[in-house]
Amino acid sequence: MKVLKFYGTWCQPCKLLDPIFEEIEENYDVDIKHVDVDDDANAELMTEHSIRSLPTVVFLDDDGEIIETLVGTKKKREYTQIIENN
Repeated sequence: MKVLKFYGTWCQPCKLLDPIFEEIEENYDVDIKHVDVDDDANAELMTEHSIRSLPTVVFLDDDGEIIETLVGTKKKREYTQIIENN
């Protein structure tokens, strides 16, 4: 499973995800990519991935197909349930 975490360095809710995903990386076999997105400079990338709000976390299967997308800061359990169920 791959996880794309779209965030902005200026985004306070995004920063709350850092310790959550550090712990997830330690405890689960997932490939987490942190994608720093400046929505002004990367409008095309945001549109391509349908990112309308930060943070957005996209879970992908091994074929690159989207399993789930979560928008906003969630509790760790919400992220780990997706990983455990897939």
